[in-house]
Amino acid sequence: PILQGEQEVGWLVVAHRVPGAPSQKSMPLLVELARAIAPAVLRARTAERQRVMGALIDGSPYGMIALDPAGAVIEANARVLRLLALPRQRVVGKPLRSLVDEATFGKLLQVLLRRASSSDQPPTEIELAGGLVDVHVTRLWGLPEGSLLLNLCDSSARKAAAESAARRIEHAAFLRALSEAMAGAVRADAALTRAVDICFVRFELGALCGFRADDKDTLRLVASHGASAALAAKLDSVTD
Repeated sequence: PILQGEQEVGWLVVAHRVPGAPSQKSMPLLVELARAIAPAVLRARTAERQRVMGALIDGSPYGMIALDPAGAVIEANARVLRLLALPRQRVVGKPLRSLVDEATFGKLLQVLLRRASSSDQPPTEIELAGGLVDVHVTRLWGLPEGSLLLNLCDSSARKAAAESAARRIEHAAFLRALSEAMAGAVRADAALTRAVDICFVRFELGALCGFRADDKDTLRLVASHGASAALAAKLDSVTD
């Protein structure tokens, strides 16, 4: 085994054509060789992992800003640099306060003081680069106490989903209220009149009329709400 301290970072395998051919005399040398190459193997593995992690972070659609305990930027990915419209050298090492306006920094400061994980608290919405952005904060483990990671993502998809869900809930509640209000009406004309009144108020319409189909494909005005007397008189005649 190739060991770096107690950590196993690989294996050194020596193969021979003839079974039993290797001499045990070479074992101490192989052990020393494995020990000697362990740091290089570990460095190569670490460097490869750093390269992959760097590619993942820079390729992420979410902005990431790492802050030290004093609030200075330790690292920022490519998405953040595009949002801030600043080169890397003007972001890394700078206080977060110098990168955004006072109003935005005030909102970010509230997030930072909470130090809540993204799963515990809802995102905080800020305006950045002319658009709305959701901000989550998490602690950076393995770094000095108080180091934090800001995660930024476009809030438009979240807001659109929330508005769509709210509309569906509102529509369902309205339909239920309408059905309950009409449930007590025995006659069709009375039910239609009640529906016209409720819908007129709900949709803030200028005028709403309800018609009932009679025999021979004729229509008769049953209810009107908001319609002028002239319009009601015009419609209050059986027509095909």
